[in-house]
Amino acid sequence: MDLRYNPELMVIGDSLAQGCRSLSVSQEFCWQSYGARISSTLGWPFVAPDHPRPVCFDAEALIRKSGLIVDLLSAFIIISKLKKTVKKNLKSWQKDLARGEPLSKHLCFDNIGIAGTKIPDLMQRSAASSIAEAESRLSDKDLDECSIADIASLAASLHIPFNAAFTLNPSMKKKYASWSPMDWVEQRRPKRLIVQTGHNHGLFNVGFSASRSLISYASLDGADELALRLAKLPEETGEIYWMLLPKVSAVANLIAKGSLNDGYGEEYRSAFNPSAAQPLAGTELAAIDRSIQDTNEAIMRRFREIFESVQPGNAKRLWFIDTYELLTKYDYKNTGIEEKIIHAGKQRINNRRLDGKSSYIGRPNMDTRKRKRGGKLIDGGFQSADGMHPSGVGYAVFASDIMHFMGMPHDRQKLLVKAFKEDRLLDRYPLQLDSIFSIIDLLQKFEKDPQQEPSLKLQEKESMELNEFIGFMKQSLQIE
Repeated sequence: MDLRYNPELMVIGDSLAQGCRSLSVSQEFCWQSYGARISSTLGWPFVAPDHPRPVCFDAEALIRKSGLIVDLLSAFIIISKLKKTVKKNLKSWQKDLARGEPLSKHLCFDNIGIAGTKIPDLMQRSAASSIAEAESRLSDKDLDECSIADIASLAASLHIPFNAAFTLNPSMKKKYASWSPMDWVEQRRPKRLIVQTGHNHGLFNVGFSASRSLISYASLDGADELALRLAKLPEETGEIYWMLLPKVSAVANLIAKGSLNDGYGEEYRSAFNPSAAQPLAGTELAAIDRSIQDTNEAIMRRFREIFESVQPGNAKRLWFIDTYELLTKYDYKNTGIEEKIIHAGKQRINNRRLDGKSSYIGRPNMDTRKRKRGGKLIDGGFQSADGMHPSGVGYAVFASDIMHFMGMPHDRQKLLVKAFKEDRLLDRYPLQLDSIFSIIDLLQKFEKDPQQEPSLKLQEKESMELNEFIGFMKQSLQIE
């Protein structure tokens, strides 16, 4: 129950720092983040957030528990069940935070990444401000009377405050209620600090919605202030690692169409966001990638200047991990180059969208209704179901590359194989995921031609539920 002064490693930032997968945050995912993998491999004590429940849902668990979607009618039936699950989750978080009693046996965590946050949140957001934000959003809401779309909207707006309230003050002690992530770092003074942030300043929208947004250092509000606070950390924090912005064209959610030319397809569409109006041309995406590279150069130049302004020689403890190059190294989707495939034992992993094949487990002559369905991953696997955040294996790859950068010897294959087995979406690929992808593909067509009616004879009530289902799909995926 102590603060563990001067721990071996701390991690701060946003969803990639926290270990978010499939747009979800949970105890399981946080304990499979790259910070946790690094510490476990090297034998360092490391406490990751042990959320009492997911925030605000566990998409992967819902995928595994859902039935197969064979038409739009079965789709919104499943979404109705999802509504109940999410509503119960929101009520539980609301009740826990209002009670103000400890939600964990730990006073603090070594990983205080918070999915969905921006750079200023690392210096300004606290448990107290997050609880106040949640109370404000819920003050005039009766969860029992909310529609599917309303629940989705609430889950999206409460994701950050619920997550931050717990992550920043799991003991719910008044003493720590006003501490921000940087306050925790300054008080605990870790020997090594990893910072990964900036993705929610426009980059996430490019990868998720195929938006046309060039990235620049000027768009990273608060970067100078954060660099100054990092530069002023005492000498006990001997190593500060800044994770640069990633190559957005490499995310699985942006599906390439047409022939590949110089590492880009002719155009890209967002697999998980049907509301993305127009495909993104390959030339446009290439320009966005170049703007990310330019921004990374500006980050390194500006941060070194700020560190040196605090004290000559201070920049020697500042290290930049080239996340852009890391994703380029594994970008099989845009190149088709076999050497970019990742191997976790015999399993091939790449950065294309998750795909699997079905199989039946049981005697050949067994009634098919009694056989147990199973599935096997045949494509993708580097990123989770949302096509944006890494999978369990993806985070293990990050951990391995970071340890290599730090000069820490480890067994890479052992790490990747373990991560694959622990990622239940990869090791036991659910057939339901394919049906969900199919329904999203159908929504893509529905968005392009709203006059096209689904091939179902729906009653008025069912049509209303279908519209709510489409609204839910649009809103619930817009977490960051």
